Amino acid sequence: MALNLLGDIVTVGELGSSHYGTDDARFNQLYTYRHDHGVRLSIRRGVLRFSLHLYNTEDDSNASWR
Repeated sequence: MALNLLGDIVTVGELGSSHYGTDDARFNQLYTYRHDHGVRLSIRRGVLRFSLHLYNTEDDSNASWR
């Protein structure tokens, strides 16, 4: 699994062929769980994408992984 920390968007996963989805059931479950618990993220080309902003605190970022 690749973790990209460059830039404003953090991505987790491997690039796939589906633009707005993933074939990996684990990522679909992780997406649903995080979304249902208030984390705003998306799936693009098989990877989960998180966009961090200036108004997010370190606690906000850490809470998204609990």
